[in-house]
Amino acid sequence: MVWKVGQLGQLTQMNGANRQCVPLSLCKPRLRLLGEKKGATHRLDCDLMGYPDIISFVKNSQSTQFRMEYRNADGSIANYYPDFLVKRTDSEIWVIESKGREDLDDPPKWERLQQWCADATTHDWKRDFKPLFVRQEDFEKYQPKDFAGLCAMAE
Repeated sequence: MVWKVGQLGQLTQMNGANRQCVPLSLCKPRLRLLGEKKGATHRLDCDLMGYPDIISFVKNSQSTQFRMEYRNADGSIANYYPDFLVKRTDSEIWVIESKGREDLDDPPKWERLQQWCADATTHDWKRDFKPLFVRQEDFEKYQPKDFAGLCAMAE
């Protein structure tokens, strides 16, 4: 059984020819999409499930449609998909980028993520959107036990 995040905030269960839509509000608070590659993103995914100081999180991908445009290192416009969205409280949402190997597109992605969070917070006065950049080497070195530790490690 495979779950995919579909349009309109629903999960679609794929059982051969059968499809069943379930609203995200009826799902378990910690959603993990299976089949992700190993590495920094996979390890952070596993650890987020055990963090007691978050309400929920989702692994972002192209199928969730949460993306932002940015100007990449060669000057072209490209789509950027941050790795995770974490709901720490009802009013505090974190957008996380995890990195193993860094490349030339990472600085413009990070700048775009910071700008997006600032803009989203300005336009949604009920929620505060915060960016977080997690490097694999720091994550493995400090091995934070909760989300507060992850935030402190990344500062």
